[in-house]
Amino acid sequence: PLNLQNKNASYIPTQVGTYNVTMYVNDSAGNVNSTSYQLNFTTNGSTTTSFAKSPSSLTVSNLTLTNSYIFTVQTNLTNTGANTIWLANISLPSLPTGWLSNVSLNTTMCNNITPGNMCNSIFLVTIPGTTSGGQAYTFTPTATYIDANNSLATRTSGAVSVTVNNNPLTELVEANITRSSVTHGTQESGGAFTINSTGNSAASSIVYNITNNSLTTIPTSWISFSPSSYGGTISSGETIS
Repeated sequence: PLNLQNKNASYIPTQVGTYNVTMYVNDSAGNVNSTSYQLNFTTNGSTTTSFAKSPSSLTVSNLTLTNSYIFTVQTNLTNTGANTIWLANISLPSLPTGWLSNVSLNTTMCNNITPGNMCNSIFLVTIPGTTSGGQAYTFTPTATYIDANNSLATRTSGAVSVTVNNNPLTELVEANITRSSVTHGTQESGGAFTINSTGNSAASSIVYNITNNSLTTIPTSWISFSPSSYGGTISSGETIS
């Protein structure tokens, strides 16, 4: 009687290329037979890619507690090889704390990229106005994909360096301080005022003075401040009276 059984076999290719497979069957009587057609499969090796980003660096000034800064990061991943790359994405995985981009989870999904094609991604990055000045912040745009040889590959093009300048800034809370009348030749207190520190860095050595405009023509000699200046330091977000 003929006893047919399902058989399984495995083979791991050691080289890139096309393989032709012929199946042979033999019995205990020495009969040998083979399939009348050949099976074939092709194995792919790793491919090559290039990754670019812009800018590499920039400097940000004039940040305030109410004024953030938005800049553009452009990136592209190009398949420069002969095989498709799979499930590619471009991300900003290391943005400084509090910084945001307009892309969900800071990641653009590129899916599969065939040879000679690319994936472009543009991120709008927001730097909060509360970001401390006087230092540089860095993050590294990154591309990730599954290579043709089924390995996980990562590409970068160096970090983006953002230098945030100090911007000490103060403002008066009161729109005006009014005295209805002052007797000629006398001296009276005009009242107190409040100062907010609204820049992204501490303010110090604050000097008080009078600046006239088209609606006010008070001689500066009529006004004096006590004290004439503030010699301390007002941290960002702090208020003094």
